[in-house]
Amino acid sequence: MKRLNPIGAFCLLLILGSLTSCLKDKCDREVTYVKSIPIFQTLEEIRKPIVSQPNTPLVNPGKIYNYGNYIFINEVREGFHIYNNEDPSNPMHVNFVAVPGNKDISISNGVLYADNYLDLLAIDISDAMSPSLISRSENVFPADSYDEEKGYLVDYYGELVTEPVDCAWMPDQTMRLLEDSNDASFSGSSSEGVNKSDYGMGASGIAGSLSKFSLIKDHLYVIDDADMHLFSISNPTNPVKTGSIDVGFNIETIYSYGDNLFIGATDGMYIYDNSNPNSPQFANKYTHVTACDPVVVNGDYAYVTLRSGTECGNTFTDELQIVNVSDINNPYLESQTNMSEPKGLAVDSDNTVFVCDGVFGLKVYDVENARAVQIDEVNGIDAFDVILIPDTERLLVIGHNGLHQFEYSQDKGFTALSSISLN
Repeated sequence: MKRLNPIGAFCLLLILGSLTSCLKDKCDREVTYVKSIPIFQTLEEIRKPIVSQPNTPLVNPGKIYNYGNYIFINEVREGFHIYNNEDPSNPMHVNFVAVPGNKDISISNGVLYADNYLDLLAIDISDAMSPSLISRSENVFPADSYDEEKGYLVDYYGELVTEPVDCAWMPDQTMRLLEDSNDASFSGSSSEGVNKSDYGMGASGIAGSLSKFSLIKDHLYVIDDADMHLFSISNPTNPVKTGSIDVGFNIETIYSYGDNLFIGATDGMYIYDNSNPNSPQFANKYTHVTACDPVVVNGDYAYVTLRSGTECGNTFTDELQIVNVSDINNPYLESQTNMSEPKGLAVDSDNTVFVCDGVFGLKVYDVENARAVQIDEVNGIDAFDVILIPDTERLLVIGHNGLHQFEYSQDKGFTALSSISLN
């Protein structure tokens, strides 16, 4: 075989270099994507007084919460709406309370707890027409970063952009889909999933499966992307942070059942023994493929939805999983059922599971014997979370097209009661 002489080799390198340069120039491309633009605020902007704005319409719904005859709907990062639901066929808008940065709430004994960027607020809602701030626990939630000129990094907003990029360009993790801005979404869970004996005005309310708040008697647990923050509310008007626990990465939801806390993350479900509410102890982790992961529990089983998508990983797994948690130190998969776009879910004590399937509506499964068999569905709603109202056959379903209220029984199926539409 002939060898190139040094001069020939040098000339060949020059030619290849020129070709590579030309190819690189031709490889430039134009892409359209949702770019995350950082939002900075000063402490003065963060700590604005809460304001009642009764005529504010529902535009961008997030978490839902039920408390007695009232429904609370989060307006993502803006505050929360209050509806009087004494007549489920005609819920009436009572108020909107502006709380900058708010994503989640939890309520006990007439006191509403809400996140406000760095702070936790305690708000008196005994008069729904005129809520008032009781106390502010400052700097209890960590900021992502701080800039001496701009202030605290509190959030991102999505901006649709089209721009030239080269072949090496890849989207990063901050390039979130706008649809899932409320899967940064929040909602909470009461003790024992739904603690019927304590339920009512003056006790705790009920939140959905997407919650990052969990209220258990004199304790409030709040998760962010990595940590669980512990608060004592033995004095309800003055919550005191008692510590933080490093849970993991990309944790999303928290649900309490019995003496345990179940924390959904993009790569699995963390289980904490909470028999000592002052100091939850890690018990085990059930690992699954990377996907969005809310979880609810009833009896010996946890019900987990996995949803694919860029904000949760680039896997193609969309399913309902039933996990045996009878021994929290040894959770294992019992069964899995394919779905289309599963999100939030709720479980009833009669072995019925309701799963929000995005634009494909709300699906109902009989899960007796730890196997999911679909028995009913509602179409025409873009659903992302659901709450069962204790001691009734009523459901609250929140979606990207508003709130829907139904009665349901296996004998009669679904009866639509009312809807709250977006502006």
